[in-house]
Amino acid sequence: MLACQAVTNANIRSDYLEQFMTSVGYSKFCARASLHRCFNMHFALHYSTENLRALAEVSHFGTTDMGLPGQGPWTYRILEEQELSTVLASKANAASYDSVDVVTLQPCPNHIFQSQDRFIVEKWDLPGGTWAFNGVFDGHINHATVEYVIHCLPHLLKNRLRHLLRTLSRSELPNAISKVLHDIILQVDESLVSDFVSLFPRPVEEMSDSEIHYIFENEFTGTANSKIFNRCLGGSTFVISLTDPTNHNLWVASLGASYYSVLFEKNGASPWKVEQVNVLHSAENFEEAQRIRRAHSMEGNVLVNNRLLGFLEPTRVIGDMWLKLPAVFLTRVFSCIEQPWLPAEKLREYTKHIRTPPYASNIPDVFHHLLPQASWLLLLCTDGFPNSDSYTDMGDIQILHRWGKVVDRVTAEFPASNISLSLLRDALGGDDKLQVSRNLTVEMEDTWMDDVTVLVQRNFWPLRN
Repeated sequence: MLACQAVTNANIRSDYLEQFMTSVGYSKFCARASLHRCFNMHFALHYSTENLRALAEVSHFGTTDMGLPGQGPWTYRILEEQELSTVLASKANAASYDSVDVVTLQPCPNHIFQSQDRFIVEKWDLPGGTWAFNGVFDGHINHATVEYVIHCLPHLLKNRLRHLLRTLSRSELPNAISKVLHDIILQVDESLVSDFVSLFPRPVEEMSDSEIHYIFENEFTGTANSKIFNRCLGGSTFVISLTDPTNHNLWVASLGASYYSVLFEKNGASPWKVEQVNVLHSAENFEEAQRIRRAHSMEGNVLVNNRLLGFLEPTRVIGDMWLKLPAVFLTRVFSCIEQPWLPAEKLREYTKHIRTPPYASNIPDVFHHLLPQASWLLLLCTDGFPNSDSYTDMGDIQILHRWGKVVDRVTAEFPASNISLSLLRDALGGDDKLQVSRNLTVEMEDTWMDDVTVLVQRNFWPLRN
């Protein structure tokens, strides 16, 4: 099109130039020959410039099958190092809050998919000093449950902790705080159940379909009741940490399989020692699978493909009430109320499998650690981080070792940098700019990677932020 337009414009201009040249003594033949040579030279130069510009633009793009042979190809933008670092920090919402570094990434555009990860970084001024509360939360099915958890859990814990600090001795606190963490998590989950069950004025099995639908569709309370329904339909897993004002006592509480908590310790010039704190609650954990099979010993299909009833991967969660409540709630409510996340017909497939609920547990693991008077880091992350491309075919021990090497390098060379951002860069491809560019900018109409959130709490010794 550009070439055609150039030819048209050149033809118009050449008519005027030919008239001018003949008027000053050139023969018509000589005038036309000269103009023809000039036009060819101009057009060739113009066309070459456009070609070079187009080639230059194309050189900044590549194509990929995203590791899916026979699919794609999809286009992605190749970023040079300076822009790559800037784009990664921006897309990952990289931030530092005093002694905590955080990144949270879902590169897929929001109109296609919104991250279900959440994080909390808080400092609590309580009797005796300032406590640090941090957490990463991974929602599933919808956003309602994880939003409820991050709204309720910190508030309840802070108030209960304030009461303990006023009434108990220092020696009593470790066990008391562990128990409070355990009880608060159960309380949050049980509040979902009580709010939901209280919506029904009499036993669900005695109510008609129209009466049940009216609860969620009437113009007066339907919207509020639907929010309660959504919180019970969805679920959330998480790992949270609590550190006392001395940075000597650490509590970690966890629920589910979609997170990791890792403690890094360092004495002097030695490398960072790396230890995973939590236990994953999934059927891939042998002891967890055995616990579930014992609780449902008469059900051969309680675990299918390492998922509860073939559906849910984490075995301990807040929410997912259709896997906890009696089967009548799935038959009469969850599989009958229309919502955009789980098709009703899919839920109905599970009605015949609900025999001895609850299947999903709400009982957390709580760990108390005495921290050394040395440098330490606490990493909390969702499972999108260890499941990233760079760690494919690695076992947990190899991944922890890899993270230790990254932390060694970053803290030695760039001690003031965002450690979470450096770990994320390693997970997305490290020094492989093409792989990192692909993960950040590929143009797909679906998600190509899981949500990733990485939080690192820093305590360097002697203390520095």
